[in-house]
Amino acid sequence: MSIYHFSASFVAGAKSPVAAAAYRHRTTMVDAVRGGTWSYSSRADLAHAEIKAPFHPPAWLAKILAQPEIADQSSALWNKVLFEQPRADGQTCRDIIIALPAELTRDQAIAAMREFVETNLTAKGVVVDWVIHDKGDGNPHVHLTHTLRPLSEHGFGAKVIPLLADDGAPVRNPKGKIVYSQFIAGTRQELIDIRHAWADTANKHLALSGYDVRIDASSYVDLGIAIPPTSHLSSAAAAIAREKQTSEVLAKLGIELKHAAAAIIDKPEHLLAIITTERSTFTVDDIERALARFVLDKADRDIARGKVMASPALELIKPATPHDPRDIYSTRTMIDLERGMAGNVQALCADGRHNVLDATLVRAISKVEAGKTADAASPFRLSDEQREAVEHVTRPGAVACIVGKAGAGKSTLLSAANIAWTANGSRVVGAALSGKAASSLQESSGIPSRTNTAWLNAWAKGFDTLRPGDVFVLDEAGMVASKHMAAIVQHVRDAGAKLVAVGDPVQLQPIEAGAAFRAIARLSPTFTLTEVRRQAEPWARDASADFGSGKVTAALDAYADRGFVKTPDTTDDAVRVLVNDWSDARSTTHPDPKDLLVLAQTNADVLTLNTALRAVVAERGELSNEITVPTERGPRAVAEGDRLLCLLNAKFPDPVAGATDLQTLNNGLLGTVTSTNDGIITLALDAGRSVSFSPSVYNSFDHGYATTIHKSQGATVDRSFVLANPMMDNHLAYVAMSRHQSQATLYAPKDCF
Repeated sequence: MSIYHFSASFVAGAKSPVAAAAYRHRTTMVDAVRGGTWSYSSRADLAHAEIKAPFHPPAWLAKILAQPEIADQSSALWNKVLFEQPRADGQTCRDIIIALPAELTRDQAIAAMREFVETNLTAKGVVVDWVIHDKGDGNPHVHLTHTLRPLSEHGFGAKVIPLLADDGAPVRNPKGKIVYSQFIAGTRQELIDIRHAWADTANKHLALSGYDVRIDASSYVDLGIAIPPTSHLSSAAAAIAREKQTSEVLAKLGIELKHAAAAIIDKPEHLLAIITTERSTFTVDDIERALARFVLDKADRDIARGKVMASPALELIKPATPHDPRDIYSTRTMIDLERGMAGNVQALCADGRHNVLDATLVRAISKVEAGKTADAASPFRLSDEQREAVEHVTRPGAVACIVGKAGAGKSTLLSAANIAWTANGSRVVGAALSGKAASSLQESSGIPSRTNTAWLNAWAKGFDTLRPGDVFVLDEAGMVASKHMAAIVQHVRDAGAKLVAVGDPVQLQPIEAGAAFRAIARLSPTFTLTEVRRQAEPWARDASADFGSGKVTAALDAYADRGFVKTPDTTDDAVRVLVNDWSDARSTTHPDPKDLLVLAQTNADVLTLNTALRAVVAERGELSNEITVPTERGPRAVAEGDRLLCLLNAKFPDPVAGATDLQTLNNGLLGTVTSTNDGIITLALDAGRSVSFSPSVYNSFDHGYATTIHKSQGATVDRSFVLANPMMDNHLAYVAMSRHQSQATLYAPKDCF
């Protein structure tokens, strides 16, 4: 079970940031300013390390970050910070310790932390030095340290900076004096905001990884939970405990746990409230794990367990069966939340507004068909089913659902619906769980979109609220947790807007087990797209439908019977066969790299495949003007003709055109390099636009010949190649085997299966 831990403190006075850096990087460093050497090289739990700078770092910082070893970069950075610290007792940096969700793999945790750092720290102008420590004991955690002063041409500026108005001019007080503010606020509210930002990021990545678990940054007091917080047991204190010695920290922790046990025994519903901050349904095992966090004494735990199981707040919602010998529980609070959401959905169903005239629909559909025909060899027509779906979402009523399997043509029908709604005078906006999905929704349908969290945060602050007549399109609705879905439904109802929920409840699963989309689909007008449009062959469309309905054996048999499941002896053999097949396709039927997609479950497998696939392209002489650039994953050779995959959302000016409008890149976008002149990479995105950037400004990319299954969600290609991994479940197999139009081949090595 994930446990939320996020603690922050400022390093000041005699404490050396160089010493702290040596500890983080498990190495030896010298404090060249104050003197002293620190060595932690004997510790072997360093799992990952990197330093992230803001866009456009000054030359002196770029030189530091150009050093090949991360530890050397860190030493130079913090010695620079110390050298420029004017006061002996001044603050030099802020140190943050973050517990990583145990459910995430190493690669998934790194991706989550990179997004958090980029969005919440480097975007504000600070340099971040962070590492992962993992002893393999189920407690992976991050040590993150960031600078406190703005970057300048030759070093660091002052901590206090002028407060600027919207027009860029300094704000002045009534006496005409310039008003100053702290560069890094360091206030309680700022810490609360950044704590919640990490929870949002971690929860998004838990959802993308298919886990029905979440973390909550709210304190027990904020949640109304009367269980006293307990102290964090450091590694030193834990070592003392193992030796059965006594210490002040252990004594304090023992008292705190006694108080926590007494609070649970007195009001067991508080423990249930803690569990439901992490998951909406749970088992007896989950209750036991939660008790173990707060109640050490066996006798107290037995009493507390009895109190919890007898609590009127506990609800048995699914008794054990021969197929699943677990009782499934929830709480009255969670059930009431979902019941309230159901009531709001029923009220939206009764709202007779938001009708679109038939003539407007006909014009909208004709416009979409004409646009797609212009890009196709033969006239394009929406299917009868897609036309019915467009009519469905534009009929009277303030809520409508579209349930469609992968490849059913949801994007096309939403494009037509958007044209119709807009012509009818409605403002149409969209939302999705991830930035890439929101960008994909916007590009494929023309609906301006952002993430669910961005909308919810804006609404909570009174910004960008919906208005009467608006249409709110919620894509990937099957991945939205009950708590967030309830808040969205409530806001739509309060605003007099319309909710259109679109998704496939069988694909990647929501954060919580409430599966709110299924509930809304049962209660509201729902249209199910049964035809799979993406695959060209009828048998392949049937197989996609089988994957979507859980008939995995039948779906795999359909591919195996036609020779599209290959079982080499080893993983190395599988990679070799896959690369050869991909190479043959590039040589004969698919010279355009956008037509081919190679998928794997883990980043390690993706790296192996990217290396092998790129070597094939290089041997053919298809790469030119190669440069080697630093990326967040290490040095990468980039050449004209290379395929690149974007790994983070970012906005930055065009270094070639010098335009004032910012360019945008989103996590998961693929493109082909068209130029590397003067060290500037120009990337022709598969989405149809071109972006230029310097690796010093944007380095969150990797080769894109292969990608993970998660990053392929929403993609459509002509042919795909899938390297199977034992960690793939039926949901991931469904996504992986439904990206193609003409052919998909699965490579399942016998040493894994």
